Amino acid sequence: MKLNNWAVANQVPANRLMNVRVRTRVNGVSGAFGPACRLAINPTLAACPQTQLMNIPGDPDFSCGATRMWGTGNLVHARPVSGANRYQFRFRIPAEGFSVTRTVTTYFTQLNWSVLPLQDGKTYDVDVRVSKDGGAIWCSTSDPWGPVCQLTIDNTPANSGNQNFAIEATAAELRMFPNPNRGDLLNFSISAIEEGVNTVSVDIYDLTGKRMSARMIAVADGKVNTVIDLNGELAAGMYLVNITAGENTYTERLVIQP
Repeated sequence: MKLNNWAVANQVPANRLMNVRVRTRVNGVSGAFGPACRLAINPTLAACPQTQLMNIPGDPDFSCGATRMWGTGNLVHARPVSGANRYQFRFRIPAEGFSVTRTVTTYFTQLNWSVLPLQDGKTYDVDVRVSKDGGAIWCSTSDPWGPVCQLTIDNTPANSGNQNFAIEATAAELRMFPNPNRGDLLNFSISAIEEGVNTVSVDIYDLTGKRMSARMIAVADGKVNTVIDLNGELAAGMYLVNITAGENTYTERLVIQP
């Protein structure tokens, strides 16, 4: 449902949290209202929203409340923000006065730095903030840091579930989601890219063979993990996504739904 496309006198006011409940109506009979959710119209925050560690259940990059091993190849992911070019991940244990902040250009960071490393067996409060101008201004209306999630470091493989392990297999793993897609943000990752390949090409074709989009994405540590902004340029329908990484080529179907 579009917001505020009705009479001005009845529109939802800006910058005020509202309780919103929804019910169905079938054959003229209304059902019961469901539970309330909170919603606010905030143009400033909508243009540059807060984020946090990935907290969508079932998402392959789920990181909020996760357990990770420490070292190269182990990642934590934030929820990506369209147009953001700086992400800061802050790891803290307030009771110990510990705090370390990592600044990256991607919506994920590796758990492998040398100064103030995270310790095995400890749980950290992690929050994230983003910027669209290289860090000059962080997206916010007051506090730029998003909701806090917990992250536990456990270097015992038997107990370290929900890991992002460094992939040693020769076969690459390709992930592309959400699919079906609304034509906006497409999460794209591919692992185990052969040594010496520095870029991956991503071409999107319609079913007539016309190329609708072409992008080159940089490879980092043998992996690509990024968000492609489709900018609403693809009409509803089915497309073929062709990915070329060195000598390897992959083709995936992509469905755009309105």
